[in-house]
Amino acid sequence: MAQDLTIRLARSTDYDQILKLSEGIYDGHDYLPRRYHTWMAMENMHVMLAFSGDKLVSLAACSIIDEGKTFVTRAGRTLPNFRGQGNYKLLQRALFDFSRRRYPMIQRWRRLSSLTPEMFDNSYKNIDEQETLTCMVLSSNKRPQGFSLNVDSLEIQSCTKEYVCDAIFEKEVEKLFPSKVIQADRFPIEPFRSNIDYLMQENDSLYFAVEKCIDGCHPRSFSLGVRSHYVEFMNWCVTIYTDDPQLYQAHLFHQFKRSCEEIKSEFSFVCSHDQKFTRGGITLLKELLMLQSEEDIKLKKAFVYEQKLPQDL
Repeated sequence: MAQDLTIRLARSTDYDQILKLSEGIYDGHDYLPRRYHTWMAMENMHVMLAFSGDKLVSLAACSIIDEGKTFVTRAGRTLPNFRGQGNYKLLQRALFDFSRRRYPMIQRWRRLSSLTPEMFDNSYKNIDEQETLTCMVLSSNKRPQGFSLNVDSLEIQSCTKEYVCDAIFEKEVEKLFPSKVIQADRFPIEPFRSNIDYLMQENDSLYFAVEKCIDGCHPRSFSLGVRSHYVEFMNWCVTIYTDDPQLYQAHLFHQFKRSCEEIKSEFSFVCSHDQKFTRGGITLLKELLMLQSEEDIKLKKAFVYEQKLPQDL
């Protein structure tokens, strides 16, 4: 049963308590402490805290995206001794109610989870599913010198935000994004220009890539690389969209090379894609990193769930 809590919006001065709440989470790969001050300065981004007396016991964070129509759960933390008592659920509801009053156009509640559909609330619909491969890349002086891949005929090139918004999102959205959702570093967004602008506020760097096309032809592939800071490591998370296995491998290779060029320290490399490409992704990463075992590449699933909301709440 939820305890008596004091609930309020977070402040920049709460940072030291946020650090304690996140202590020891995700083995140095926690994103929250490094993003907290950025989130505090962003519009359409809200963090709410729950206190038991003077002690911070729970945190919930959300983004309002898709032109003000979607509430997205971004982060949740609860102290171990306060879990399983309904405290986080109470806090999350308070955050949603606050957001709904401020953004009356909200129509859906979206979240990303590793829980499979049968383990999830029936009020949520599973709208997207990807598999992710995660591996650690050593610092530049310990990496293999030079990479090669036998897909020379499939040239991948960087592209601008304007090209993505005009040529990819507008004309190819049905083909490349059948669920109409992009998982951008575990943040499920619809393919809108405003959402790309939102990502650019939040992250160190975005890197867009497509295959080189003849003039007048539409790309058959797209990848988005997001560089960000975690507690102890840099992180490069790439999401690849295509139906072609060779184009998938070409994008993975291209984004991996780009990440190694930009990040000289040890970092975490994460690739999200349709599950049919997982075996090929493992094989390529194992080759690029000269790994002896596939156990150094972690495989996880990421599900996106959506709950439609009545408009008279």
